[in-house]
Amino acid sequence: MAGGRPPKSIKDHELNGNPSKLDLQAMKKKVLRLPFDPDSFKAPAWIKKNKIAKKVWKKTVQDLTMKGVLAGVDLPLLAGYCMAYAQMVKAGEFLNRMPDGDQFTKITQTGYLQVLPQVGMFRQAAQDVKSFGDALFCTPVSRQRGLGSGDDSPGNTDSEMDGILNQARDRVKKNLKVIKGKK
Repeated sequence: MAGGRPPKSIKDHELNGNPSKLDLQAMKKKVLRLPFDPDSFKAPAWIKKNKIAKKVWKKTVQDLTMKGVLAGVDLPLLAGYCMAYAQMVKAGEFLNRMPDGDQFTKITQTGYLQVLPQVGMFRQAAQDVKSFGDALFCTPVSRQRGLGSGDDSPGNTDSEMDGILNQARDRVKKNLKVIKGKK
């Protein structure tokens, strides 16, 4: 097994202006085709019953298989992602049908103002979509974290953040020395 950083993808080379001047056309010809196509991942029956979830399933399976990050063990996560997205859309549609001003609250029989349950449902579904999306590499941040960029250029925000953190750490150490009387 070879050590070191894995090679950058063709897409990374294209996005960075191909700094290594590699022949991208030759690289594209060498790319291995996945042994499965998006149609090999069938949606469960309970996903097929929900139109929104079914649509999200098809699109997400297609996107993730093209990126090569979807495996059979990810299917329960994908099902949860699709259902959470469908629930978020349904709750959002309900809230949008409410008259303006009353979109998030209602007055109870005793005269108190109460937040509609659909607001909580929307928030929970949105949080679930984010969590499942992170696990499935559906968000740019999760893809960056999981796959790594290998980019140590000065414009890389990770390098900049490390520099800022190191400066802050040095200032704290200096301040602690001053507080303790060591200069």
